[in-house]
Amino acid sequence: MALKRGDSPKEPSVGVAWFRREDWARLVEISADREDLETTFEAWEAGAIATMAELRSHGVDVSRVPVDLDRLAIWCRGQGIPVDARSRARFAAEELERTDLARGGGAGRGPAGGEHW
Repeated sequence: MALKRGDSPKEPSVGVAWFRREDWARLVEISADREDLETTFEAWEAGAIATMAELRSHGVDVSRVPVDLDRLAIWCRGQGIPVDARSRARFAAEELERTDLARGGGAGRGPAGGEHW
């Protein structure tokens, strides 16, 4: 099996949905799993940073994928699925792939502003 650009058997690439502080209340509001979300942006951010560090310690290439909540909500409606942890992860993965393809490789560093870690 051929590896795609940016793929590596030693260092897989993962996109983590990244939210803005000013969008946190709205994210909670539109999420079907709001009871499972952290109560504050700061708590979510600390957990997300810790998760990313843990993944990196295992050799995983991790990128922040900024999520536009309007686009996420439209995408979920189009898929016929709720806004929840699973759909947020799928959306981030698709955004990472889209931006990677748009610039010809280099996961998470494309026009959508993914910040590579």
